[in-house]
Amino acid sequence: KGEYHVMLLLVSLLLLLSSSLVEARGRNVEFNGTLHCYGDDYKRYPMTGVHVALFEEDRGFDSWWDEHDLLDVYVTDENGTFNLEGYHYEFWHSPTFLIKVEIECDETSEWQRACNDVELKKQCSESAMPELSHYKVAKFSHLVEYDPSGNNDNYRMRYEQLECEFGWRKVYHGGNIEYKQDYYPGLSCTGGLCDLRCTLPSE
Repeated sequence: KGEYHVMLLLVSLLLLLSSSLVEARGRNVEFNGTLHCYGDDYKRYPMTGVHVALFEEDRGFDSWWDEHDLLDVYVTDENGTFNLEGYHYEFWHSPTFLIKVEIECDETSEWQRACNDVELKKQCSESAMPELSHYKVAKFSHLVEYDPSGNNDNYRMRYEQLECEFGWRKVYHGGNIEYKQDYYPGLSCTGGLCDLRCTLPSE
């Protein structure tokens, strides 16, 4: 009987320790920002009606069996604004997050006609779905929390005023703003741990 109580106590302690570890690895995060595309006239067009999704990112060993977990989805408003939030935990490490952008290609959209991004135009011209030849989508991702230094202490609970853009990008030179075509067309974001273009390895 005494051995039974000792075993029960050990099991209870292990469960308590496990729950503490899981709780310690849990993170709540918020992403607020805007989505724009530059035209040939250097004008910044808000990307309206675009699906922006928040995912928990699985890297390395975890990615063998665990896919990225969808946590939140937001459709951008007339100003290209998006707001995302979510919570996730991992047992072995602190979770990290990424955003994905899915654009329904629409030739009648004012901002899509004006947008000069090469990669967006390419995907919209090639991505027709077999069963719906008229329906095309372009997909992009950004590793907001990819920190080249590898320092997990830099992770934040809130990322505000993310500026995510397609097409031309702003370059500050001698105190003046210049606009240059990005060497890597597609989605670029500033305001997170990874500025400019940080995509998933498969993209």
